Amino acid sequence: MSSPDISVKSDTRLDTLLREKGVQLWRIPILALNGGVKVFRGKQELALRDASVALKAGDTVRLIVPMPKACAEALQREVNVNWRDYAIVPGDSKYDLQLKKFIQARTNTVLLKDLQMQTLQGFVRGLASSLEITRPIRDLLVVSHASNRGSFRMWLYPPTDAEVSKAKAENKKLEAPYIHYEDLEEAVKNKSIVLDVALMYPRPVESGGITHPHLRLLGCEVGGQAPYMQKLKEALGGKIEISAPKHRLVGASFVVSVASLQGEVAYMAYNFRAQFPTPPKLGPAARTKRALIDAFVDLVKNKQPGFVLENGSAVPATAWTRWIPTDLNAKPIVKSADTAREFPNTVTAPLRKLRMNAPRQFGYIKQRHYYDGPSVISFKNDTGDEAKRKEAVKAFLEKIPVFSAKHPFPEYVRNGYATMDEFMDGWNWQFTYDTKLKRLTYNPIRDEYHVWQPITRVAGNTLIWNYYPTSPAAKKSGKPPPNIQLQVTNPFFFGFY
Repeated sequence: MSSPDISVKSDTRLDTLLREKGVQLWRIPILALNGGVKVFRGKQELALRDASVALKAGDTVRLIVPMPKACAEALQREVNVNWRDYAIVPGDSKYDLQLKKFIQARTNTVLLKDLQMQTLQGFVRGLASSLEITRPIRDLLVVSHASNRGSFRMWLYPPTDAEVSKAKAENKKLEAPYIHYEDLEEAVKNKSIVLDVALMYPRPVESGGITHPHLRLLGCEVGGQAPYMQKLKEALGGKIEISAPKHRLVGASFVVSVASLQGEVAYMAYNFRAQFPTPPKLGPAARTKRALIDAFVDLVKNKQPGFVLENGSAVPATAWTRWIPTDLNAKPIVKSADTAREFPNTVTAPLRKLRMNAPRQFGYIKQRHYYDGPSVISFKNDTGDEAKRKEAVKAFLEKIPVFSAKHPFPEYVRNGYATMDEFMDGWNWQFTYDTKLKRLTYNPIRDEYHVWQPITRVAGNTLIWNYYPTSPAAKKSGKPPPNIQLQVTNPFFFGFY
């Protein structure tokens, strides 16, 4: 049985025509030389010495299905020997640029430069036609910022003319938005980012066996939000495995005096978070080091998710004394441009037991607003009772599907709460009431304290990393080899779906 014939409309070449029809560049010569494609001029079959054969208008090109055994075997040999992982790093933040260096150092990884492939839709669609896909595909990697609220920052589709014009008019840089759960729901509905996994077959036979097609998101913490990751997988067509870190991802250059040991590394950091309704006045809640330590200790005792170390043990109370600075309220994060504070943190590198600095970060996010501005509901007979005001707002919000417990990814879960009641108690709602209009205004804010502590082996304080040497001598000799400790199948470090 053969596939539908392709009628040649104008003079061209076989390889050009096949690329236009979505046949990957690396496959074309193998198909041509092993009977996977045939060309007919009238009733005569042309002999194919290579894929550059000239075609004339009126010729017929036929991709043979099922593929001849010799052709399938030739494709498999090529895949086994010359597979590559393909990556995009669309952003240009400090985080993106550091991880770009890691990707460039990574073994058998191609960083795609094609601008049309720097959106998620463009990436999955370009796998068939891009001239940069010159070797078989094993895995796909996408580097960008992500969030524990379940979001990933990059353009889902190319920016519209209106978005470009608005940025120019406001003299602002055109920045990618976050892809939220609702965006993925729309993509599922429209089938707009479905990935053709046939482009990633046949699969390479490696020492660990044959793996399934896999997309790796290299962004912080999003792997811990199963509803988001499952919806992304569905939007991609449901046939590719996807993974992402459950912790903060950190890229760094490993710089030591021995040049042959220098390289690029990626490791992870715990994000220990305590969040409180912003008090009306500074003082009552978690404003001293002792109070914040007690709050973190309570979170550990209550077995709050995320407060377990890599060996399964709970965070010891003594750790908070070391990790929380005395001046914890200094340099608060108020604006998007504000950054967390860094503190020296010496660890043992898993390479000749060298010592290195993997900085700890501490962030006090002051008065984080839930909304961009105040919101209003109609509310009659207000008595000023805070509890009744919260009940009214809760009742109003729960009529919105995303706040319902029936939603697959409720808004309160995205914000770190198990229930809607916890969500309501987690903010200072800043109520005001207009007695004339009978309207209740609310503008919820909360304070957050974050400890981002690099993940090391509890026994020995050795950093857990992925390392790739960058010196030409090391790459040529294979000494030292890459050191891969962060395995995507490890459920402590990655969400795998």
